[in-house]
Amino acid sequence: MKLRTEVLIIGGGATGVGIARDLSLRGVPSLLIEKGDFLSGASGRNHGLFHSGARYVVSDPEAARECITENRILRKIAPHCIEETGGLFVSLPEDGLDFRDRFIQACQEITIPAHLLSRDETFSLEPELHPDLLSSVKVPDGAIDPFELVLENAKDAEDHGAKFLLHTEITSLLLEGNRIKSVLAKDLVGGDEYSIEASYLINATGAWADHFLKRIALRIGVALSKGSMLITNQRLTQRVINRCRPPSDGDIIVPNHTVSIL
Repeated sequence: MKLRTEVLIIGGGATGVGIARDLSLRGVPSLLIEKGDFLSGASGRNHGLFHSGARYVVSDPEAARECITENRILRKIAPHCIEETGGLFVSLPEDGLDFRDRFIQACQEITIPAHLLSRDETFSLEPELHPDLLSSVKVPDGAIDPFELVLENAKDAEDHGAKFLLHTEITSLLLEGNRIKSVLAKDLVGGDEYSIEASYLINATGAWADHFLKRIALRIGVALSKGSMLITNQRLTQRVINRCRPPSDGDIIVPNHTVSIL
């Protein structure tokens, strides 16, 4: 089957679907191809943290600034996908207070709201925290439902003319000079094969970008590495809890619906 579109998007996660919606609202025809289902990659395998940017405010101010900017946008356009839990960065004796003071200053510089809470104020919000904690800093973290967010973007994009081919894998790329002229794809469920021409191709495969680019002997050096998450069968806290120290492993709890994700 031969298909023609203006923009071909590869990848059905938050980035690819968001691009499809943006294009559809501008009246630009697009077709998105995803070898699995929506959110079958990193967009559906995360801890659901609605970032304020505070986690990176000391180590990566640029990323923190981007986070708080998107935080404010999402509060306006998708409030129903967000639980505004708030977040606490807690200081334990072994953490000391030097990082806490740098943390608060860095938040102020990037305009991330950050309020120092005493030990008693912290326990009034989260009584089950470690009894030796010194203080905490309250920031506008929260929990987000990535499935609802992406699926609603997809529905709205489709309502405005975007097309999707799920469970469809790119099998080859056909080049004309240094441009991709067309792609060949196969429906992994029904077996249909497609030849798709597009004026532009967007690689929205995220951490799998190099897996896609190797078909045309290109590489951008994205490293695909796996993390680990632990999901409890109950909600341990009502707020996002971070250690007030440089970001590390095992130092964040995100409540999401009826569970907590560590």
